[in-house]
Amino acid sequence: MKRLFTSAAVASLALLGVVSESNAVNINTSGTACKGYGLATTGDFYTYSDGIRNATTSWRYVICPVARSPLTGTSGGFYVSGANAAGTTTSCTLYSWEYNGTFKAAKSFSSSAARYDNYLSFTNVELPYGGFTSLMCYMPPNSGSVLRGIAAYQ
Repeated sequence: MKRLFTSAAVASLALLGVVSESNAVNINTSGTACKGYGLATTGDFYTYSDGIRNATTSWRYVICPVARSPLTGTSGGFYVSGANAAGTTTSCTLYSWEYNGTFKAAKSFSSSAARYDNYLSFTNVELPYGGFTSLMCYMPPNSGSVLRGIAAYQ
């Protein structure tokens, strides 16, 4: 009897729209999760609570993990946020990979804005279920920019 009541209650709530499929969630990843790209750059960056900076006198690449939920729709996007000192530019590319390492897509931007929040959009074919994403940015020297983070909007 209890089981029948529970099933009837769930069915009623589903008809009312209270119970639904789980949807993908938005996930923010701080720039402090990024690190220098390659062996030679491990000590070239420093992080504060607001992101990562290039501490050298040369341009350097950083690589960042990008957490995301599997897509439930036909497309998803990512906001990459940061800031530049006057006269500097940051360039970033977001890569998408199949779970088995097969490359799927890449989207890029460059910004010389004092503050930027660039949106990169991918289709569900470019962001496969169970796949992975990573962000690589080319950062100016002398702490000329800060990469604050990336937000996945799925």
